[in-house]
Order: sequence, then C-alpha cells, then structure tokens
Amino acid sequence: MHDKHNTAGDFIYYRNNSDLESREGIEVEAGSLWKLDPKTNDLILVDDDQYASHPLDEKLFTQE
Repeated sequence: MHDKHNTAGDFIYYRNNSDLESREGIEVEAGSLWKLDPKTNDLILVDDDQYASHPLDEKLFTQE
C-alpha cells in the first residue's frame, strides 16, 4: 500500500485505470485525476464543476 501523504503533507493523487461510476452515480472517464481524502480513505474527483467520490481500490486506480 502507498503512503497517504508525502512529507510536505500534500495530497496524494490517483488516476482511474478505466471508466467507472462514482458513488453519486456520475460516469467518470478513464484517466481522470482524483485526490485521496486521508480522513475517509476515499478518492475525490478533481473537478470544479461537480463532486464525485469513490472508495480507494488500488486495482482500479494508479497513484500519480
């Protein structure tokens, strides 16, 4: 398992390996950028227009 933070306390980012559906029912294209919320261990889509979340699953996501 990867470290959840680097030493500077910055977020760790991931990209989804394939198209997926968020918890909110939003279709998210493969290669989209997500950041890890260390409090919940959930990924949050980096998108100013909509909120989408997904549980961290290292089979579906690759760390940046």
